[in-house]
Amino acid sequence: MQNIINIENDKINKLKSKLKNIQAGEEKLEISFMSCDQIINNFIVPCKDSDLFVRIEENLYDEFSEYKEKVTYFMVDGNKIKRFKTLKENNIKSGSIIMLNIIDE
Repeated sequence: MQNIINIENDKINKLKSKLKNIQAGEEKLEISFMSCDQIINNFIVPCKDSDLFVRIEENLYDEFSEYKEKVTYFMVDGNKIKRFKTLKENNIKSGSIIMLNIIDE
């Protein structure tokens, strides 16, 4: 049990460290993830508007590894997210809800 707590504390500390490195012109965001299968429900991720979406996606898959084997895409406000663009370029704002969708193969 203590090992799990240590791992979670390490994740929290890494996120806090990342947010401390906000540069001029960057904005702190908190975005929320939901999945169409309802396994992910209101999973909040702190990030910066200059972060590439694909990096946020990697962090999501670290928490929910079952999606690594699935073909997925993400939507925000009815628009498909481009993985290799920043959150700002994808028009993702603080409080945005990102929907993870699964493509049936």
